[in-house]
Amino acid sequence: MVVEACEPEAARAVLRGPDQVAALRRRPDLPALLDRYEPRGPDQAAVRLGARRVDFDQVVRLGWLSPVDSVEVDYRQQGKATTIPLYDACEVALLEGVRPGVSGRGWRALPGWAGRR
Repeated sequence: MVVEACEPEAARAVLRGPDQVAALRRRPDLPALLDRYEPRGPDQAAVRLGARRVDFDQVVRLGWLSPVDSVEVDYRQQGKATTIPLYDACEVALLEGVRPGVSGRGWRALPGWAGRR
């Protein structure tokens, strides 16, 4: 697996003018760019890693990934707002490169992995 380095934070947080946005929308690789740099919620990050959500939660508990931001979602059925942590998509994608041989099901085979059912 080839792992590309993430762009520096400053390079991603650039204000763009209307012409630049229009040019970006025309890029054929736009879905790949969004997949690489768009922040992900915990469910999306687990899917990207091919892991169960409980395994992703354990990755966070171990400190392998930390949220970079959060959003509040108002669920009307619950009658309150819920805070959803967001994880850097590039860090999520690079996790398997940083932790070689560990992915999805492989995490549960690690010594000390607290599997919960």
